[in-house]
Amino acid sequence: GSSFRGTSVSFHQGTLDWIIKNNSKSFSIILSEISIGLISLSHIDSIKNTAQIGYWLSSKHWRLGFMSIAFNEVLQEAIRTGIKFVSSTIHNDNIASIKLWQKYDSVEKNIDKQKTKYTIKLPNKSLQGMLASSHP
Repeated sequence: GSSFRGTSVSFHQGTLDWIIKNNSKSFSIILSEISIGLISLSHIDSIKNTAQIGYWLSSKHWRLGFMSIAFNEVLQEAIRTGIKFVSSTIHNDNIASIKLWQKYDSVEKNIDKQKTKYTIKLPNKSLQGMLASSHP
């Protein structure tokens, strides 16, 4: 469950403040006009051409492909904006996130016993071909 307590207005204001503070682009994941999640391209560094990706999804929508679609779209946005590397630090028990990053041939670097950093090197123009092993 969420630890957030407040109004939708204060939630949205907090999200906007976070976007500005972390040089981010955030996208709602919408199903039938209801937000079921959020995915962000954050800590965008246009000098190093790097960014981080973070996300959350309502647990009742897990394992239905919504995050895979959103993740692919955010990777496409990163490519369009000239980002070459995206990364995320993932808890080692978050198997779904680990599998998502591994689909894109991510490089793994252990942070500590509980977390691993995953990095994806993006192609120059499109993701076409990056998923050749998982899509016919």
